[in-house]
Amino acid sequence: MPALAEDILSVGIDIGTSTVQLVFSRLTLANAASAFAVPKIAIVEKTLIYKSAVYFTPLASPTEIDAPALCWIVSAEYDRAGVKAEEVTTGAVIITGDTARKSNAAEVLRLMGNLAGEFVVVTAGPDLESVLSGRGAGAGRLSGRENATVANLDIGGGTTNISIFRNGELLAVTCLDIGGRLIKITEGRISYICGKMQFLADRYRLPVKEGAKADAAALRELCAALVKMLEGLFGLREKDDVLPMLFTGGAKDMQNAFPVDIVTFSGGVAECIYQNGPDNPFAFDDVGVLLAQEMRKSLFYDKLRVFCPDETIRATVAGAGMYATQISGSTVAFDRSVLPVKNIPILKLSAAEEEKGSIVGAIKKKASFYKTPDGFAHFALALSGGGYFHFLDIQKLAALLLSAMGEALTPEFPLTVILEKDIAQALGNAIRVKAPGRSLVCIDGITPGEGDYIDIGAPVGGGRVLPVVIKTLVFNR
Repeated sequence: MPALAEDILSVGIDIGTSTVQLVFSRLTLANAASAFAVPKIAIVEKTLIYKSAVYFTPLASPTEIDAPALCWIVSAEYDRAGVKAEEVTTGAVIITGDTARKSNAAEVLRLMGNLAGEFVVVTAGPDLESVLSGRGAGAGRLSGRENATVANLDIGGGTTNISIFRNGELLAVTCLDIGGRLIKITEGRISYICGKMQFLADRYRLPVKEGAKADAAALRELCAALVKMLEGLFGLREKDDVLPMLFTGGAKDMQNAFPVDIVTFSGGVAECIYQNGPDNPFAFDDVGVLLAQEMRKSLFYDKLRVFCPDETIRATVAGAGMYATQISGSTVAFDRSVLPVKNIPILKLSAAEEEKGSIVGAIKKKASFYKTPDGFAHFALALSGGGYFHFLDIQKLAALLLSAMGEALTPEFPLTVILEKDIAQALGNAIRVKAPGRSLVCIDGITPGEGDYIDIGAPVGGGRVLPVVIKTLVFNR
């Protein structure tokens, strides 16, 4: 078969605590297998082709995003890039940091999804942001080049998203409520301080509270305490007992970070870390400059190697545009008419549950979680597929899945199966034989986590491959 080469257009839109940004990327699909192997379609090249201006995130009030202003920004940048929504094949809109906690965050994401393109996924959540910012900053590639363990700290307005890579592979992610705009300054006074920052200020007996004069020395001391929290997380000093309080709700509490060799910083605060920032500590009407200055004096510089990443302030949006999408193809089975599907919760089986004697009972038990008064909701079944390599084994697995799903196999939703092993096409064919007329989407090469969601796009690459995004949907209220 001749090698496939096809370019698709991807967009990344990051609606953060402080800023809104867009990027457009060109993703090149090709057959990455050798001439004598089963074809394996993969994204073989990612090229950033357009970067938007950086906008302040428009707010209608302290608790609400200004949706019309945000729509204007996105529409204007599509026009400047010369891109129409129907030309965009894939990508992600991600709402991050403190903005994900605004009262209308979910509604804004749905609105953005309608503007951005048919299969541009909409998502929120600290775990995914950590992955995307680390990938977008280039920490994964750096860990491979240096044969090292690399931590990327993406320090934004509302959160610090941490991702750790070893030799190119993602090891762990977490997120803490540490950011430059958790304290805001207006005309020399503190106009806003989040609850966690107020708790810390009171703990250290600092004259920091809403309405008070912005005391640079006191605020610097508070920022120094935040940096020490991060140093403790990475084992550079003794951990403070209030560190757990700073973990963002919904994030994986990585109470002890992996030992790392190299650190990179991204996010808006990173711009000031690497460039030293302006002389005015409140140049951005927050404490971002002070936080950057304290980070620049930290033990990260004394005890580890610090590298400047490929992207700093644009790390998350670059990750959303270039690294959110995976490809499942060549050995998939699907009914084109049911695609795309979005925001499908994933029922994931553990290794023990996947044992042949346990799989039916495990699926039936977990499937009950998706039963509503109106019937079963659409969910995707995820398993490794290990141990089912021969024809008779795959036939047996098809029978087990159909039996286990039972009344959850509603006519309005396709049977959606996610596999790690490359058996999706064979399994899909077996299901079609045993359940004629049953719509299905059976994909492989994908490893989701417990509690994740999946978006599966319409086929690309000559109709043989599917774009896939695994995500965590979390709105912290």
